[in-house]
Amino acid sequence: VNLVAERTAISKREIKRSDFERVFTTPYGRKAGARLKTQYRMLPPIGQLVSEVFYPDLTLSAGRTAPEIDEQCLPKELNKPLAWITTDSLGAAAYERKEASSKINPVEADAIVRLLEKWHAEDNFRQWLLTQQMHPVG
Repeated sequence: VNLVAERTAISKREIKRSDFERVFTTPYGRKAGARLKTQYRMLPPIGQLVSEVFYPDLTLSAGRTAPEIDEQCLPKELNKPLAWITTDSLGAAAYERKEASSKINPVEADAIVRLLEKWHAEDNFRQWLLTQQMHPVG
């Protein structure tokens, strides 16, 4: 961002602004634009979090209230629509660190791999995944 701003003499703020934001702030965008108020892909707890964090001035309605997967098939860690997986208890090694121009977190990556392996070992969940024919967009 700094390099682009320097080379183009465009402010960093403007470079970071999304195309959607640019369109909606034009006279045409203000006249023709509309905000969708119903979220069809997410279950209500996820939609509520997204609404509160990213759209504080807009309450999203849930267009879908039933889970796509039978609760009997879910691993216990996934029995709620929204779950936090923390690595805080693993100490300082669990925090991300800078490496070159990236941030890495091997402990977090290992925790994710362990969860995926555990879930793959659960027959009901694996069978459900293998029999899915519907592939929703998104």
